This record gives sequence, structure tokens and C-alpha cells, in this order.
Amino acid sequence: MSKPENEYLKLVERYEQLDNGQKAMLRRATSPDDMAGIAAFYQLISSTKFQLKQYEKQAAQVVYFLPWIQQRANGKPLGKSLHEHGISEKRLFLVVRRESPDDLIQLRRVVQQIKPTAYADWAELGNLLFYWGKKNKHQLMRDFYISASASSQLQEAVEA
Repeated sequence: MSKPENEYLKLVERYEQLDNGQKAMLRRATSPDDMAGIAAFYQLISSTKFQLKQYEKQAAQVVYFLPWIQQRANGKPLGKSLHEHGISEKRLFLVVRRESPDDLIQLRRVVQQIKPTAYADWAELGNLLFYWGKKNKHQLMRDFYISASASSQLQEAVEA
């Protein structure tokens, strides 16, 4: 499957059109695996590339985060956003060291801590979640630490 950036944006748009009850059902899912029992999940992925049976697991991983992260074009990478909102590296290590689906459950808990709301460019975030695995966990950590390094260098330059 080619990288479906437009498909992620279509999912975000379709999510926004759901009624409050359907959104609440998706918010209450305790793991990506719960999506298989939620009608709103299938309504979201219908007429998209994600409706194919072989992509259902990855689609569930993406939809699991839709209620918690709003679309912002040219948004920051998730790791950078987590750092800027004061999420500790210990919390991020809990995510990276866990196995599926516990890693995604922990990541969603971390995202839920960002107040008032987490923002990201879903064209990029969707790929991170769709292709979630060891490589993308490392990318999340890299984005977290690169932003930490960049902000400390900026602070040093201001103080000098």
C-alpha cells in the first residue's frame, strides 16, 4: 500500500462528521483491538483504502487516536509535541518498551495528558501509527530528543 496521506485526512474529516454518541464510542475504546466491535469504526473506514481486511489492524491503530489528536496542517511531530508539553522521558520509555497493543495504550494515555488538546499533522502522524513498530517507536524517541536538544541549545544561545 502506498503511503495514504490523503486517506488519513479523509478519516479525520469523517471523524468530525460523526455524532457525539459515535465519537464517545470511539473514545471509550480501551485498546485498538476494541475497534472491531464498534460500528462507528467501520463507518469511518468505509470507502477508504483502510476498509480492506488486510489493513483493518493498522486502521484500528490510527482510529484509536482520532478522538485525542486534532488535525493541524504542518503540525509538529508527535515526539516534539510531547516534549514541549512537559511529558517526561520516563513516560515515553514506558511506551517504547512495551509490546503491542500495550505500547499504543500507553501512548494514548500520554497523549491524553496534553492539555488542552494535542495537535498534529495527520498526514505524518497517520503514517507513524499505521506503520507502528520498532522503527516508528525509534522515530518518536528521536523527535522527542531532537526537540529537547534544540530547545536546550536555543536556551543557551539566549543566555549567552
